[in-house]
Amino acid sequence: MKRLKKFLPVLLALIIPISTVGALAVGSEPTEKEEVIYINLNANGEVKDIYAVNIFGGGEITDYGDYSSVEMLNTTDKINTSGDKVTFSSSADRVYYKGKLNNTEIPWNISLSFFIDGKEYTASEAAGKSGKLEIRFKVTKNENCRGNFYDKYALQASFTLDTEKCRNIAAPDATAANVGAKKQLSYLVLPGKGIDAVITAEVEKFEMPAVSVNGVSMAMNIEVDDKELTDKVNELAGAIKKLDGGAGELADGTNELKKGSNELNAGAGRLRDGAGDLNVGAKALNNGVVLIGQGLDELNSRSSELTEGSAQVMSALLEIKAGLDEAQAFADKIKALVNGSEEIQNSINTIIENIAKLRELINQNDPDLEGLKAENEQKIEELKAKISELQAVGADTSELESILELIKSNSDAINGIEDCFDSVSGIIDEINAQKEALIQKYEALKNEINSLANELKGIIINMSKFNGAVNTLATEYQKLDGGINEYTDGVAKIVAGYEGIISGASELMTGSKSLALGAEELSEGTGSFVIGASKLNDGAGELKSGTAEMKEKTEGMDGKITEQIDQMLNSLTGAGEETVSFVSEKNTNIKSVQFVIKTEAVEIDDTPAAAPVKEQKLNFWQKLLRLFGLY
Repeated sequence: MKRLKKFLPVLLALIIPISTVGALAVGSEPTEKEEVIYINLNANGEVKDIYAVNIFGGGEITDYGDYSSVEMLNTTDKINTSGDKVTFSSSADRVYYKGKLNNTEIPWNISLSFFIDGKEYTASEAAGKSGKLEIRFKVTKNENCRGNFYDKYALQASFTLDTEKCRNIAAPDATAANVGAKKQLSYLVLPGKGIDAVITAEVEKFEMPAVSVNGVSMAMNIEVDDKELTDKVNELAGAIKKLDGGAGELADGTNELKKGSNELNAGAGRLRDGAGDLNVGAKALNNGVVLIGQGLDELNSRSSELTEGSAQVMSALLEIKAGLDEAQAFADKIKALVNGSEEIQNSINTIIENIAKLRELINQNDPDLEGLKAENEQKIEELKAKISELQAVGADTSELESILELIKSNSDAINGIEDCFDSVSGIIDEINAQKEALIQKYEALKNEINSLANELKGIIINMSKFNGAVNTLATEYQKLDGGINEYTDGVAKIVAGYEGIISGASELMTGSKSLALGAEELSEGTGSFVIGASKLNDGAGELKSGTAEMKEKTEGMDGKITEQIDQMLNSLTGAGEETVSFVSEKNTNIKSVQFVIKTEAVEIDDTPAAAPVKEQKLNFWQKLLRLFGLY
């Protein structure tokens, strides 16, 4: 009787006998009724048997169902069956009869699987075991069952676990509640959805009460105020319009960026070509400067010969002057003087040739510095313009600014080289001027020497005259020797100064090479930038097309959303659809259908065999309880 008191409120709530229905005319037309379908499952979810409790308002009753047995529950009225037709007459206000259905197909495939420490067991095998428990609860549609119950009915499944035997209970998809020492886990399965859930726990001598599942129609009268939602949708539509406008502006901007990147790439190409030409010119200039340096070195090396020869002549003159009293010695000195004069002649000829070669080398290797300067200035102005354009669109110009400073440095180097060349040309002109004076002085010396040689025969006779000539020669040669020293010092200064020209030319060649490499990298970078700008422009175009399509698709979205909400609610609540009978499609006058599903408990089988019980007469509630084995 304790079990009867415990489950009686539950059964009263499930039957839902609320409204009273009047009797209909006797005949073949089915009488309006309510159906409560009791489904007994084994502990693993397989159907054992199905009972239908049919509820009427009394009077002459006609009903249909494929039953193996029927039984009145609250009256002793006689019930008649003919095939699948059931008829009876009752004076009660509410009358119930039960029928056991032959058909065992229900709208849902319900499955319960039990695992202990990863190994699967049947419910009876799992009973009493300890370890890591896993219960897999799964509900899917049974395609073999007629009607729309799966799509229109919601299920509420309830599991109960004893917390004294089950610890660390986890059920992510369930609503958990504590009922005394029990943990109750509830699952709501919406119409047409099914479920695949897992319950885990650490168990000791596992047992579990029966799982109860109730199925009810979602036919509810629900009104939804969607104003707030439609207001948000309207805000979204406005934002989409703004997004579409912004996408258009972005597409225009990226198009301008694409055009600017093409112009930048073309300018970088011209800069690369110009830097290449500058590099070639710098190499030619450096080669010419090296050749000129070699000529100057050779000229400087001859200066020692010239000064030594001049020193020898000067020494010979002094010796001649000192030994005028000795005629033979005087003759020997005159011979030495003639030899020294020949060496001076050779040195002067060599100097004249080297000066001519130096002038020729300068003329042959003189780079077009003015052209390089003009081209550099042009590149500087073009690069400044491109930097301004890039800065206007917010691009990074640090690399271009570094290249600009390098080109400016090259311009300064070219100006320095030009000054050096002007200085060298001036010095060479000065040497040429001195060369003429040297030649004139030497011609005078040569004439004196020749005169001296011609007069050798009469030197003794006219010694005083010869002595005066020698004094004059010594005096004039001192001037020549000074001119020679000045000349050789000038050549040494040119060589020393020209080292700066060589260094500047080398730096110019190095700088022009760096400029050429930088311009090449810049050209490659701007090429990649052009590709990126083109892709960005294409992407912006696609974005504009997408936002335009989004704008078009979202026109009137508030009305569409309201319509979709209504459709969704209708699908969940069953609005507008007629309630059909689970028992028989011939029952066309159905007020409601409800499902009460219960599994067997998972229990340790240690109960001794019971003695046979004498059949006794049961009342209405006892009969209902027996449907679930509770009495």
